[in-house]
Amino acid sequence: MESWHQAIDDFTKAIEFNSDSAIYFYYRGKCEIKVKLKSKACEDFNSAKDMGLDDAEKEIDLYCHLKY
Repeated sequence: MESWHQAIDDFTKAIEFNSDSAIYFYYRGKCEIKVKLKSKACEDFNSAKDMGLDDAEKEIDLYCHLKY
């Protein structure tokens, strides 16, 4: 699990340098799902979608519309 957290940190740093890159938000969201940070992941997937990354819509449908 440590590596997922490290990846989240790395993508966060990448976003700080280039906040216009949808792919960084998308992959940070994928990592956040792995460590059960669903709310944060959904925010990132929505950011990626808003920037035009179509693959983010699949993740939103899969993880962000479910009610537990």
